[in-house]
Amino acid sequence: MKNFNQTQTSRRQFLIKTVPACALVCLGSSGLPGVKHLSAQQEGKHKFDKPHEFVSTHRQVQRRVKQEKIQLIKTLIKELGERRTIEILKIDTREAALAQGRRHAQSAKRAGKKIDFDTYVSAHRDPKAGEYTLTKEIIEDSEKAFELKVTECLYAETYIKAGLGGEVGYAALCYMDYFWPKGFNENIEMVRDKTLMQGHDCCNHRYIWTG
Repeated sequence: MKNFNQTQTSRRQFLIKTVPACALVCLGSSGLPGVKHLSAQQEGKHKFDKPHEFVSTHRQVQRRVKQEKIQLIKTLIKELGERRTIEILKIDTREAALAQGRRHAQSAKRAGKKIDFDTYVSAHRDPKAGEYTLTKEIIEDSEKAFELKVTECLYAETYIKAGLGGEVGYAALCYMDYFWPKGFNENIEMVRDKTLMQGHDCCNHRYIWTG
């Protein structure tokens, strides 16, 4: 899943704005199903510059967004083995998440917000955050703890259907959840003992303020 170079102010923007934006880059043209071309609006424009509209479900978009990474992971497993691939994916996921957390903090500063626990979890409070990729429920929301229960995750579903569930999908995706908050503020810790990716009934993300 990316677009990580875009400086968005919250995970909400990442989940519901950045990912669809990436989809527009990753999707192909006339050969892909679900693509509806608009009639040319201006004569003389090159065909590559003429507008078109993508008509796809969120599942289709997510599958296409992840297609290249999924293929890369499968190649790594074939060449290096699953164990080494998991190690590499965790390194990459950790560094990407820390960087994204730092960008999240920088965006919050520019918006005049504090780099604290409340600012971080505020994105998770918004029911529209991940509206089309997650089914979630807030279990606890207190001064120093915030717990989110996720019962459906389109990201996990995409990896599982591609045959990359379990520890591989966890390393490629779920592992980032520990490091994004650390990149935002070192006093925020995420603990969890269940994920949909690993075959559990939910993901029980619990964020704790240790400062």
